[in-house]
Amino acid sequence: MPLTGLHFLLTMRCVYECDHCFVFGGPRRSEVFTRAKLTDVLVQAKEVPSIDSIFFEGGESILYYPLLLEGIQRARRRGFECGIVTNGYWATSPEDAKIVLERLVEAGLSTVQVSCDKLHGDEVSQKLAKTACDAAAALGCDASLISCQLPGDSDDEEAEIRFRGRAATNLLEGIPRKEAKLFDTCPYEELREPERVHVDPEGYVHICQGLVIGNLFEKKLAEILRDYQPEQHPIIARLLTGGPVKLAEDFGIDVSPGFADACHLCFEARTRLREQFCEHLAPKGMYGEGNETA
Repeated sequence: MPLTGLHFLLTMRCVYECDHCFVFGGPRRSEVFTRAKLTDVLVQAKEVPSIDSIFFEGGESILYYPLLLEGIQRARRRGFECGIVTNGYWATSPEDAKIVLERLVEAGLSTVQVSCDKLHGDEVSQKLAKTACDAAAALGCDASLISCQLPGDSDDEEAEIRFRGRAATNLLEGIPRKEAKLFDTCPYEELREPERVHVDPEGYVHICQGLVIGNLFEKKLAEILRDYQPEQHPIIARLLTGGPVKLAEDFGIDVSPGFADACHLCFEARTRLREQFCEHLAPKGMYGEGNETA
């Protein structure tokens, strides 16, 4: 497996609760890496020679600034390139943005990706995101904006949202449905030989959010990758041979209503199969179940 990137879902907590969030991030989420677990994962990542970059995202990674700072420091000391994904809520002025980023850059941060679109908030939120991006660029980071749009809002198909996670319930109104037979491949993820995986605070290793290949607090990451056999994974094997429609039909899931996109069909099928395949479709928070504070 030519894995080059490991992405920490540092926390599921976020200042926003976006309708299109595929990890169900929001202010009520409580999951976050501990310092010890973060260090453990970095040690395990170093045992996989092909991994050369570490990203920290969420949720909103900067909500746990001391942990993020230490994570970047420890990752850089181990030779990894470091990046973050953020919504820029903290960039209330160019000066404030610089203060937040300076120590992270000194610790080894080199890439900053900032979410900026209508789905992430109003014009004020978008202005904060752009201020964050400008500040990162001024500090020498590879800085970019990430934009997602509802179908019809953009000419760029790559920018359209994928109907998984919260979007699979909150954003379907008025969206045209297509026949399930059209979704006979996974168009977005490299399931057989992924270049990056995500790891969440519970230790699950995600090929796609909510679709896991092991837990690195139970088995070492190097061993998970070495032993990965997609053809024997009950979910991934079907996605590889016939896409989301095969996954649904093999388990008797009705596909007649039609679906907004391949992710919509896949997420609906996985949600219905989660109890049967809880080891492979986890954690429950990725499916909007529990894991929230009051």
